[in-house]
Amino acid sequence: MVHLKADIELARISHFRLLTLLDIKADSERVVRHIAICLLFLLASSCVYARDGMACNPNDTGDATLVNAVSAQQAGSIVAGDPVKFIGPVYGQAANCQGSSCDARGGVNGVLLRQAGSQVCVGLPGKGKLNTVFGWIPATRWRSTNNGPERPDRWIGVWQNESGKITIRLGDGDQLHVVGAGIWGGGDNVHLGGFDMTGTLQKGVFASEADGCQIAMRIVGDYLIAADNNRCGGMNVRFNGMYRFRHR
Repeated sequence: MVHLKADIELARISHFRLLTLLDIKADSERVVRHIAICLLFLLASSCVYARDGMACNPNDTGDATLVNAVSAQQAGSIVAGDPVKFIGPVYGQAANCQGSSCDARGGVNGVLLRQAGSQVCVGLPGKGKLNTVFGWIPATRWRSTNNGPERPDRWIGVWQNESGKITIRLGDGDQLHVVGAGIWGGGDNVHLGGFDMTGTLQKGVFASEADGCQIAMRIVGDYLIAADNNRCGGMNVRFNGMYRFRHR
């Protein structure tokens, strides 16, 4: 009888341990599934701006010709409503923002640079007079507006960003006289660049060449978009990017 009770107790303990092991295995499988789902979500959320190496960088013109490089952008604005959070890396002043200060406000005018799937890369005015921030947002929060060619007098004035200034004046007839000045670096390592050229608008695009420097530009909304051939000054000096209007 004693041995029978011992065998029953041993069987009960073994059964309890088996159930415990099964529970642990089930919990482990649930944890693994949960981790896998989280990883898939993270990959899905990051693949948009990473797809084909496409960062929301205004200076990246890829292999496009200069005219094509300034022809794809569209003026528009953030759809009115709650602030929208950027997805993935942010370029410009907002790269150092914290919390809700990283959000883009509804109704703000900007420029659509490119689209990837359900998200768009946009440039929006930053806090400073020269600053522009760039990042991905849901395409549903962007509304494009009229993108027709601008009249020559719309170009006149001084356009600037944090590394360059482009001054545009009326020349003879329909020509525009365009002068650019750019800088790269700081301290004891400063490189300068510039150009001085004239040309006429062709389908809303200014494209000209002087001393080996080639420039193409187009006005998109409140911005001047420019692209160069990397031969407009000292090492690393580029005029690619978006310029904000300062004054006439």
